[in-house]
Amino acid sequence: MKINPYKGFFIAFEGLDGSGSDKVALDVVKTLAAENYPVVFTKEPSQGQIGRFIKKMIKERGEVSPLVLEYLFAADRAIQMEDRIIPSLKEGKIVISDRCLWSSLAYRSLYYPIHWILEINKEFVLPDNTYFIDLTPWECSKNIKKSEDEVVLYETESKLSQVREGYEWIRNKFSYCFDIINPEDYTDLVAEIIARAKRHSKFPKR
Repeated sequence: MKINPYKGFFIAFEGLDGSGSDKVALDVVKTLAAENYPVVFTKEPSQGQIGRFIKKMIKERGEVSPLVLEYLFAADRAIQMEDRIIPSLKEGKIVISDRCLWSSLAYRSLYYPIHWILEINKEFVLPDNTYFIDLTPWECSKNIKKSEDEVVLYETESKLSQVREGYEWIRNKFSYCFDIINPEDYTDLVAEIIARAKRHSKFPKR
């Protein structure tokens, strides 16, 4: 995995299925856009052909081979990196992503050695900062049951607890760029993102 070498700033939001990472990410994007900052939104799986196929498989088949999923997510990630994320970073924009390669590490490490997952994702650019939405597996499971449209990998509290352990490993290994946030208290998050971008001397002038 590679440190972002471009002048733009790359932020990712992560969380268990049902954590609402997509809503938080979109709120941040809307706030930045309203203040005229150059911001781009991405998500995993993407809205592209492979991303749509992933969502269709999960929704129609339920149980999907973790091996198949990992290769599909990696392919979807590679296309989005090349077509959208890296070009935006080169232009000096702020890229906000709902999920990134951390999801692969947290979810597929339940089935495969972590070093193999890292090898599959070694060519991808790491986010400059990642914010993990801190909801318990019980809360996430409850949110999933309320949602009619959300496509999720795991619904049960026990499975989500195992995934959370994967995120704990990431947090310990990459603590310099992985932060925990409360989903109900992120009013200062936009200001923090802007401040961090400026400290990295990557932030584009408005």
